[in-house]
Amino acid sequence: IALFANLAGCDRPAPEPQANNTVSETKANPTLDVKKITFLNVTDGDVAALWMAIKDKNDDRTYRPQSEEIAKYEHRIRFLADQLQEDRRMVANRTVQTRDLLAEQDIHESLLTLLDGMVEVARTGVVGNYGAYCQWYLNLRQSKLDHSATIVNMKKLKHK
Repeated sequence: IALFANLAGCDRPAPEPQANNTVSETKANPTLDVKKITFLNVTDGDVAALWMAIKDKNDDRTYRPQSEEIAKYEHRIRFLADQLQEDRRMVANRTVQTRDLLAEQDIHESLLTLLDGMVEVARTGVVGNYGAYCQWYLNLRQSKLDHSATIVNMKKLKHK
């Protein structure tokens, strides 16, 4: 429940762009500049997969994702955005935020693991938007379920 307030902020408009955190400044060297982005803004959907690939390896300053790696994120982001009628950048933002909120509780999952779980839930036709999926996931993990058990429980929720 404590995490609900934190995740609910995703529905608020993005903060005003600040120096070094928007895509509009990333044309010269996209990988290096995308590393500086803290939150994808409305116009940043075209770099959502690159941004997530970089965020998944945040501790490696030299990491530069290859196109095949970026495609893994892109495929999942597109599926979830299409399936749940969600904006691609918000799928990316919410997934990163979910990962970070879990890490604060010493629960560590990769972004691909989170995306794969959400894809599995969406494929079963569970009713809800991506923000609701992330909130359910956080609540179930907060109740000490592991990733697999959380996904199993989420797939039991109301279907279309």
